[in-house]
Amino acid sequence: AFYCPGGEDELLGDLGPAGRRAAVADRATLAASGESDRAAAARLAKAHGVPSGLRFSLFARVRLARLESSADPAEACRATLFRLYAFVVLLQVDRAAAEGDARGGPDESAEAAVAAFLAADQPELVAELFRALRYERAGVPKEVVEACLRALAALAGDRARAASTLAAMRGGGHPAILAALVSSTARRLIEAPRAPVGEALTAANLPKLELDAINADADAPVPIADALVALLSTLVTTHGGCLFLRDVSLLPALLPLLRNRNPRHVHVVSHAVHVLEIFMDYASQAAAAFRDLGGMQIVVQRLKHEAEDALAEHAATHGPQVEPSAAAPSESEGARGASEASAASPPSASPPSPSSPPEKPAPTYLVSSTRRVLLKALMRALALTNFSPGTNNVKVAGLEDGSLCAALNLVFRNPRLFGAGVFSLAANLLCDVMNHEPTCYPELEKQEVPQTFLAAWEGPDPGPSPSADALCCLPNALGALCLSPLGLARVKKSGALDALVAAFTSRAYQRAMHGETAGAIGGNIDELLRHVPDLQPAGVRFAIDVLRRLLEVGGMDPGPPDPEPWPDRAPSAAGDAEAAAA
Repeated sequence: AFYCPGGEDELLGDLGPAGRRAAVADRATLAASGESDRAAAARLAKAHGVPSGLRFSLFARVRLARLESSADPAEACRATLFRLYAFVVLLQVDRAAAEGDARGGPDESAEAAVAAFLAADQPELVAELFRALRYERAGVPKEVVEACLRALAALAGDRARAASTLAAMRGGGHPAILAALVSSTARRLIEAPRAPVGEALTAANLPKLELDAINADADAPVPIADALVALLSTLVTTHGGCLFLRDVSLLPALLPLLRNRNPRHVHVVSHAVHVLEIFMDYASQAAAAFRDLGGMQIVVQRLKHEAEDALAEHAATHGPQVEPSAAAPSESEGARGASEASAASPPSASPPSPSSPPEKPAPTYLVSSTRRVLLKALMRALALTNFSPGTNNVKVAGLEDGSLCAALNLVFRNPRLFGAGVFSLAANLLCDVMNHEPTCYPELEKQEVPQTFLAAWEGPDPGPSPSADALCCLPNALGALCLSPLGLARVKKSGALDALVAAFTSRAYQRAMHGETAGAIGGNIDELLRHVPDLQPAGVRFAIDVLRRLLEVGGMDPGPPDPEPWPDRAPSAAGDAEAAAA
């Protein structure tokens, strides 16, 4: 039924007097008719003079009436989904603007009823949603479970009702229900079939139907996992939500998910790591519990495996650019082959003819964005749990077994494949390791981490793609390496600082140097030279080279070059002895 607003309608003409109550149909009549929902709504609108502003409401009511009167459980499930997702949309729209648009319209009374419903606390609704989650194993459709999780996330994210929602969620045994759901979802993700990656996928030569079946089985638990992680991401941003997650025992429930290397679940794992990062940043006790559960070792191992999988997947997708070199003992064969994919191409057998046009360099493709997001999340979580204040007595995870060094080497050997964001975070992680435990440099030198990092900044096209983050991390990393005498000798011999000359004088870095980037780099260089006096001659030479290059770009004569050798390139006998000892 509806109350007619009166006036004229563009399709129906005169609607009669305003305020007239019209009964359109009942559920029994709709269930008996064999029409479709759209046809039944159009017939009823024409027969009873329903204005255009109320026709969608009529269609929605016709659809729900037919679904709820059906004896098929699937139809009742559809009706539940329509109601839950409509509730989610109502919570996320701008209600003030919607009420202003509806004021004075034909559906003003309906909008007022909706506003009154949304303004009231609904602890019973929260209890019913958790009841549906409780019976997830008893046969509640997974679509309904996903919709319930989305509705809980919308309720917890609404500022007007967040406090009452969290209070209702913490009672009635609801934390235990969510903990069981998190554990079961993580177990389903881990037990899902996994298709091979990289060279293993090529070697397996699976038929397309079999590969599609494996991917379909792997994707089956993903919708519920996405909705669950969305709920956790909403809860972890508030004080009350973190208290609720503490009652859920979030760390033991989510930690096994970090071992899941299924390529179809990378985005879920990255969101889970982000939730853990925020939760441990909120409570220092959570970070300590994470270390006690062996979480740092799991994070380091996943960081190494993720870098290997990213390179193997990239090589299988875009093909190797060069012949791979011999693999190091600490690296897997597939990852090492992909690790060499960013090196220069071998020379051709015959020189090109003068008449042929010059060949364009092959484009460099980054590894997949989902894997880069996960790598960043893993490195941030490791820095938070291992190098944050209050962790002075915590040993560096993954240093003794070489897993951390192997992961850093993979990133430093392929700066153009992993991108500036991953590269800069890896450089900051190297700084954290040196600042946390300066005596560990011999182990880093043994694993060739400093050599690989410095080599990434040497050559005609140094470092990753031009980026402010990558440029700012270089002086800090050099200062961290110089905390060790062996590292100082290694830095003085390298030409890593010369990479900043191109940054200040090349057009390719023009966008990266906008804003405060140049000032930040200059401040980092100033701090480096003040803390490491042995690099001051090299810093002066760097400044002179930048000025000379700027004069050349401006069309002026910079004068004759300085005949004196570079001070940082002429190591003393003590420096030679230190390098030999290294």
